Amino acid sequence: MHDLVLHHYPASPFAEKARRLLAYTGLPFASVEIPVVMPKPDLVALTGGYRKTPVLQRGADVYCDTWCIARVLDAAAPDSQLFLKRLGAVACAAGRLYDRDLFMGVLGLLFEPRALAGNIEYLGGAEQIQAFATDREPMLKNAPVRPIRGSAGHAIVLDNVMRLEAQLREAGPFLLGERPSIADFCAHHPLWALTKNHILRAMLEPYPMVRAWLSRIDDMGPLVSRPMGSQEALQRAAEAQPEALPQATEQQLGSVAVGDTVTIFASDYAHEPSQGTLVHAGADELVLRRQDEHLGTLHVHFPRIGYRVRKVG
Repeated sequence: MHDLVLHHYPASPFAEKARRLLAYTGLPFASVEIPVVMPKPDLVALTGGYRKTPVLQRGADVYCDTWCIARVLDAAAPDSQLFLKRLGAVACAAGRLYDRDLFMGVLGLLFEPRALAGNIEYLGGAEQIQAFATDREPMLKNAPVRPIRGSAGHAIVLDNVMRLEAQLREAGPFLLGERPSIADFCAHHPLWALTKNHILRAMLEPYPMVRAWLSRIDDMGPLVSRPMGSQEALQRAAEAQPEALPQATEQQLGSVAVGDTVTIFASDYAHEPSQGTLVHAGADELVLRRQDEHLGTLHVHFPRIGYRVRKVG
């Protein structure tokens, strides 16, 4: 099995989710820091178009989206039990809600005028904030999921925090019992982003159980990583062959079938497609085979939920 390589940047909340998952599972990895804004030529060389952060690489296999990454890490470190058997349905449902509503509520707060000064250190200065806003505006254009602004965003964040506080007081130390699950990591990263803004972090002061829970996840580790340049990561992909595909019953995708040339893209925002041959369509995962002029054969993995598949032609 090839070593894990995480493509990310420090300020990304979803990259922090992946970093915390890696710390919890104890799996060592190499760290490739990617640009915050487009263009991201080395990342796109691996994914074929997908631009979101983070991406996990294992040789010639490329895993997009933190749900796909979480399943890879859970399989590599089975003692982690991220997807609890007894409460797995609840963990996944809660995690998806936090990833969408809580994250979009926090994102709306972060870009309110009163909070912008608190983002300067977090995002690397006023010029970087402007570049970030300019990059993200077309990414979110016509997206069905958008930052929740104003009083609505504030209400969603506060509602989630109050409920987390009450539950942790009664049933802690983690959301579903004595050990963390995927739900904890999905709820953690939006609030982690909130704490990075020195103006907004005061919102959490009245909630000691939430702050203690955030610290428990922050303190997981140690995070065993080493820096890697993007060219070395690409070279690793070029020298490897994709791992064997999952042995699973293929699922229906309407008029699309395994073997078709397709595009796969996120259904929420950042709709840049990746194109290739669909070689696997399981209950949890879609796998695209790409032929790259420089990197050879790559398998790009996506979660089944949250992504659309379209037949080319």
